[in-house]
Amino acid sequence: MKNILLSISLSAIIISGFSQGSFQILNDHGGDLTGALYTFSGQNAPTDPFFKHDVDIVVKNTTGAAIDAKVKRIELSELSGTFNYFCFGVCYGQMAAGANYIFPAPSDPESLDYVSVAGGATSTVNTYLVPNAAVGTTKFRYVVYDGANPSDSAYVDIEFDITPASSVDERTNLNVSLFPNPCDDRAILTLDGDFSGNDLEVNLVDILGKKHLSFTNVISPNRMTINTSNLAEGVYFVTVRQGPNSVNTSRLIVKH
Repeated sequence: MKNILLSISLSAIIISGFSQGSFQILNDHGGDLTGALYTFSGQNAPTDPFFKHDVDIVVKNTTGAAIDAKVKRIELSELSGTFNYFCFGVCYGQMAAGANYIFPAPSDPESLDYVSVAGGATSTVNTYLVPNAAVGTTKFRYVVYDGANPSDSAYVDIEFDITPASSVDERTNLNVSLFPNPCDDRAILTLDGDFSGNDLEVNLVDILGKKHLSFTNVISPNRMTINTSNLAEGVYFVTVRQGPNSVNTSRLIVKH
């Protein structure tokens, strides 16, 4: 009987301690990523050292008081030839794969700046991977914690799955512009040239790859209006495709 009571008491303490965490990690649409694995798939860029992939995560203070939050990055698996960095309040310098498995180093915890997050408010962490010519996967754990109480923390694992770039330069085949960006209820997509009667397809997806809008042969002669009034605030990607190879993907931010 004592063993049963002890087990119940320990379970209650663990559950209680977990429920009192001050942070929640979300995606751009409010989905809970706390303690989860998020996988991002993208291509490498052998000839473009400035090309990067980015994944944004949202840190929410679930308490009613302001917290000076900090974020540290743990490299769980490395992909040789890549560089990574993140921004939270400030942007920290690029780090080569395997150079800093834990940033900041445990011996230098004060090297991080903090971001004061008001009670119930959110702040965004921007994470980046520069793939260069690398192919494979790399995984990072981002931990947000209370600067005054580091044990009060939450984390998310982000995995980048990098594949070889297409033989066609998909970023320059079609010249596309979006305005305004960020937008509220609509955005104007404009193509450089007259594409009347061409086999064009336009898709809008969120950062998780979910398709929200899709159009075919709607540009006449070189522009169209995208209705974003029913979309949640966040980051989306607008892809314009002509035929099997000509592709342009542009980032669109929706703010109401």
